[in-house]
Amino acid sequence: MSAPVHVAETCSTTVLVPCEVLLAYVSDPLNLPAWAPDFAARVSPSDDGTWLVQSPEGERRIIVRASNDAGAVDFVSATDHQMGAFLRVLPSGTASLVTFSLLFPRDTARDVVESAMRGAVQELANLREILEP
Repeated sequence: MSAPVHVAETCSTTVLVPCEVLLAYVSDPLNLPAWAPDFAARVSPSDDGTWLVQSPEGERRIIVRASNDAGAVDFVSATDHQMGAFLRVLPSGTASLVTFSLLFPRDTARDVVESAMRGAVQELANLREILEP
């Protein structure tokens, strides 16, 4: 059996809003600069259905795949649909349990992974701050 080509890291939190509210917010790419400013300082739609994201690392194209029924929003590379950030939302009473998984190429330096995960934890905190009453 061959080794996986990706490294996955996951973080989670509870946001005190219904799943529908959280999913509607995060599935709109235009909201990315508000809750994920280090990933997407600016976002604009492209003619081909992808989204152009401006970040400190430069410009990149992403695809946003959302399924409210599945409680899923994926932010994937337009060139490699296996790479990206994968958000899952589960109901927890009237709140939402949010899990955020990031996939990295296997050869990604550990400090890069750790920095990205600190960013993901902050993004979840930003969602709580923006969405909770």
